Amino acid sequence: MAVIVGISTAIGCAITLIYAAEDLHQKKRTKRQNIAAVATESAQGVPDSEHDKVTLPPRLDTELARKVFAKAIEKGYMEEVGSHYSWKDTKALLAYMCGRIYCGDIPEYSKYEQKTFWEFGNGLFPDAELNALFEQTGIGLSRQNRRDMPVPTNAGEIDKLFQN
Repeated sequence: MAVIVGISTAIGCAITLIYAAEDLHQKKRTKRQNIAAVATESAQGVPDSEHDKVTLPPRLDTELARKVFAKAIEKGYMEEVGSHYSWKDTKALLAYMCGRIYCGDIPEYSKYEQKTFWEFGNGLFPDAELNALFEQTGIGLSRQNRRDMPVPTNAGEIDKLFQN
């Protein structure tokens, strides 16, 4: 019985490693293609102003993200700086906004404690992509540290960005 369990475990681990390696290989291939595309655009003489525009990576490019980011810029929470965004408030508030966009996080009011708490949704938080997009570190860690805690200050203003 122990031999069967050991073999099954080894096969399961091997399959997991194969999928992880394939995913990593695909990401590297995509990155190389993006670098080649940028080099091609540079060689074709694309004006510098087009290079300075913020372009969301495929994983972050959703309709909700574009809508909320545009409203956040309009309200003065962030701005475009070259090919990146600059966040002008706390990292916890940025993590809250991004958690709402990409993971379905929600504010949940507790009538017993008379506070609104940050309830995590489902989904993998795109930490590396967001850190690069906002030229920061630890956005995901900031979110993780606030799990099931009261929402950050000004979260109500961020919630308004999600309304039509």
